[in-house]
Amino acid sequence: RNSLLNLTLKDNVFNGPSVRLRTVSNVEAVNNEFYQKGFHLDDYYAYREGTWSFRRNSFVGQTSSSAAFEVYQNENKNFEVVDNQFCSASGPAIKLTTQATSNLVAGKNYWNTQDSNFIQDYMIFDHYDNLNIKEYVGFGVHSSNRRSDLSSRMNDACDNAAADQPAEKAVC
Repeated sequence: RNSLLNLTLKDNVFNGPSVRLRTVSNVEAVNNEFYQKGFHLDDYYAYREGTWSFRRNSFVGQTSSSAAFEVYQNENKNFEVVDNQFCSASGPAIKLTTQATSNLVAGKNYWNTQDSNFIQDYMIFDHYDNLNIKEYVGFGVHSSNRRSDLSSRMNDACDNAAADQPAEKAVC
């Protein structure tokens, strides 16, 4: 567990199950396309000292049971989530769990909308959604809805996702 393991994911297309990251200390994920599922992060011992960088990735097709970033445990202070494209509002882009170390601060990303309330209500699952989750997700929003360099397949998928609005949340 103390050795540094490095992983680079660049310019890939993922069409199915989530990419489960465990016992990896340094991760660079850049310019990947995810259709349906994204990253599942859950073994914090290995990467609390490493650097994790997720930049310019695109996500579409998430559901209520599969988020683009599902964070079970994270003690890493060198964790960067910026300039990613989150297209779906039918499931969370970022989802925390009730684990004590489940947390994430997202920098500026593209959310297929610029409405911060919509993003918080439908694209982020944190303490606002479940009081047993200890943390809130901090996030930033770019000044446009989409990255300008999306592939035509991802751009079409984002168009379809934008038309597919989420169900209204129940009011307590």
